[in-house]
Amino acid sequence: MYQPLEEFIQNKSIKTGKALDLGAGDYNDVNDMHKLGWFCEGVDLKTNIDLEKIYNSENKPFDIIYSNYVFQLIKNKRNFFTTIHNNLKPKGHLFIHYIYQPEKADQELESIKVSMTDKFECIEIKKLRIFDNDLDHKHWHHIIQITGIKS
Repeated sequence: MYQPLEEFIQNKSIKTGKALDLGAGDYNDVNDMHKLGWFCEGVDLKTNIDLEKIYNSENKPFDIIYSNYVFQLIKNKRNFFTTIHNNLKPKGHLFIHYIYQPEKADQELESIKVSMTDKFECIEIKKLRIFDNDLDHKHWHHIIQITGIKS
């Protein structure tokens, strides 16, 4: 399981429940969540879900919605946050990690806050550096971590 997501779930004491992975890719996190007892739905272009458009799951509401390394590809951030808001239960958690370009970060972060403030509380946005230790990578990523709770 993606270690920062696992740590977030543990640190926030989020009980096993229902999760939605936006941009599930190869479903590694979805499969790992299942192994930990979660009901987890993953959506992606591979499942014919265009995350540029608002998506409403038949399985909502979810206790946590997460997205790793997809947000930087999304052009319509407002629709993405609406998808999260529409599918998350009240007081449910969101967790987003995405790669950013340091020279564009401050402007981007301000836009993100504006997109979130009417839908979420306890919003935390952090700049991180995470070492990618995969065999073919072995380099640092500049990561933005966005967390919050549905209002």
